[in-house]
Amino acid sequence: MNNTLWALSERGIQILFGLIPFILIARFFDKKDIAMYSIVSMLLFNLWSLSSFNSRSIYIKYKSLYGEAFKRRFLVVFFVNKLIVFFVFSGFLFLYLDSLSYLNIYVVSSFFVFLFNIFETSLWDVECDYKQRKVFIFRFIVSLLSFFAKIFVILYIESIEVMFLVLAFEMLAFQLLFYIFREDKAQRIFIFKFRNWLYFTKKTFPLFVSGLIVFAYNRIDQLMLASLASAEQLADYSVVLKLVEPLSVIPTAICATALPFLVGLKRNKSKYIDVLKGYICMTFYASLFLSLFFIFFGADVVTIMFGEKYVNITSLVFILAMSIPFSFIAVFNGMLLVFYDRQSLAPVRALFGLVVNVLLNFIFIPAYGALGAALATLFTLILSGVVLYLVLPSTRNIGILNLLSPFYVKKIKLIKL
Repeated sequence: MNNTLWALSERGIQILFGLIPFILIARFFDKKDIAMYSIVSMLLFNLWSLSSFNSRSIYIKYKSLYGEAFKRRFLVVFFVNKLIVFFVFSGFLFLYLDSLSYLNIYVVSSFFVFLFNIFETSLWDVECDYKQRKVFIFRFIVSLLSFFAKIFVILYIESIEVMFLVLAFEMLAFQLLFYIFREDKAQRIFIFKFRNWLYFTKKTFPLFVSGLIVFAYNRIDQLMLASLASAEQLADYSVVLKLVEPLSVIPTAICATALPFLVGLKRNKSKYIDVLKGYICMTFYASLFLSLFFIFFGADVVTIMFGEKYVNITSLVFILAMSIPFSFIAVFNGMLLVFYDRQSLAPVRALFGLVVNVLLNFIFIPAYGALGAALATLFTLILSGVVLYLVLPSTRNIGILNLLSPFYVKKIKLIKL
């Protein structure tokens, strides 16, 4: 439990120090700059996520099972896959962003992200060893320094483009600390074996494909708002999303501490089911509290933080606040797919979500603008993160477990997982 609290505190620091500069950007820059900042920072973040081949959960699971023997065999696999994804993804975006003024800034920033991902497994090793306190300390140091750098850029340089470099350098500095102060000083890139690469890539490829699809349907609403509505609508949506979306780091933190612990308990079925129910309850009630808070106070928070120009977005805040529990459930379900070695189903769920989201956006955005995008997001999360798990036979028990655990139904123990 202490490890989970440290993980949640670390993500809270990440949210806080990232949110305050965005508030200043929303107050001192016009809505077109805010829209550009939202899109480019989103691309930067997703390059970071995808360049790790979306394999963090797989790494933590197998490292918890096999220890250093797994790391010696597969560390080079991560480096090779990151290299492939980085050049393919950056090359695609280079062509896509060719006509945009911030292309050079993005390319330079993405290089920093690639360097960050070379060292990424050092952080995963710390999470496997239940040392979240160390993560919290490093996050606080880097976030505080980056916070002052962002404030300086906003107040004195007044350049959105320079902010991208600060964001990218923050990612690199955070991970570099783990690499410098790692306990395994002999860590190195080991000899590449094609057999190992093929085995582990087959394990992680469904998660990578799922990550690509999730990236598309999580951001398609912003891209469709930009084309079907106005920059002002996109800015309104981005501001509210900036408050709600970072909350997903909370279930991510819970999953990061739950996965290695559950792997160690899996042989003791009665105990690990009880522990798993506890983690599900923690995730659900945290999401419920946050959802109710934003439903009742979200509009006031947005007005206080971002100014009077965002006073007419009460309905938008309400809809996105309702999506918080379903977003948390979707994140935790993704971890359970890896835990039960059913990650091959992740692309199915993601593709279903993409199709639903695009169709709903085409229906709702022309009629309701930013509010339509929020409605599409809510219905997509309900259908792809809850209903689909109950419909598919291979994931039905996971869906039932998630629905019943918050109510401590004793018969959950009889569910065969």
